[in-house]
Amino acid sequence: ALLIVVNDKVSEVTINMGLPSFNPSDYHGNSETEIINKVININNKDYNITSMLMGVPHTIIIDELNKYDVGEGKDIEKFNLFSQGTNVNFCEVKNRNHIIVKTWERGAGATLACGTGSCASVVACNKLDLVDNIVKVTIPGGELTIEITNSGIMMTGPAEVVFTGRI
Repeated sequence: ALLIVVNDKVSEVTINMGLPSFNPSDYHGNSETEIINKVININNKDYNITSMLMGVPHTIIIDELNKYDVGEGKDIEKFNLFSQGTNVNFCEVKNRNHIIVKTWERGAGATLACGTGSCASVVACNKLDLVDNIVKVTIPGGELTIEITNSGIMMTGPAEVVFTGRI
């Protein structure tokens, strides 16, 4: 990890999140081929999905966010294409260097932030030639910068105290 220190405090962290895999057997996908830009229908609604393993299984839906409620992720998470479930990322491309992501995490529900989901969303958008290799990701909990490199997906974000406690 790369730490940026300002006034004796870590202000920013960059970490290599590894490389994604589109191989369905890596993310327990019940498919013979990669799931890239594939249409599935759940509850009479079509979803255009791209799936991968980015540390954990992720399924990305790239469209205008106002077309979806993040709660729809619950049904996609358990869709029969994913034998062990999948995280679901709803992603809107603002331009080639900026996307907005909302995440439904399998077993947890809607989240304010998901590092692997942000990385997977950028990778999916890049694979479909919608974004460049360095992308700002806006999530409900803040912003990250994701960079696609040959050695891995680099994630950079702020280091902020969100809780202190004492026992």
